Amino acid sequence: MPAPAPPRAAPVSSSTAIGASDEAVELLHNLRDPTAMVLALLAASLAMAGRDAEARATAARFMERSAETPMMRGLRDSDDWRNFFAVRWPFRDPAETEHLMQALRKAGIPV
Repeated sequence: MPAPAPPRAAPVSSSTAIGASDEAVELLHNLRDPTAMVLALLAASLAMAGRDAEARATAARFMERSAETPMMRGLRDSDDWRNFFAVRWPFRDPAETEHLMQALRKAGIPV
């Protein structure tokens, strides 16, 4: 079986990926059983929309879910988390990656 291809750079900006629009937040918020990664994206979006209490609550849900997710169990410090997200959501422009990290940090995710 061939090895999986490395992720390609995301064709969208972090501003689009973590859109602060109410529509983007509601779309993510209304998913029935969001994965840990969706919770992280939702937490970042809420933080960027200025909905800080919701962002922190969602970040707490993300941290609980991540403890149950095999690929996230070994992540311990901010460097581990930062590298994890940077690999999973690669952007062509390093400033876009930093925008994502700032949104995750603002939500309370230790990146």
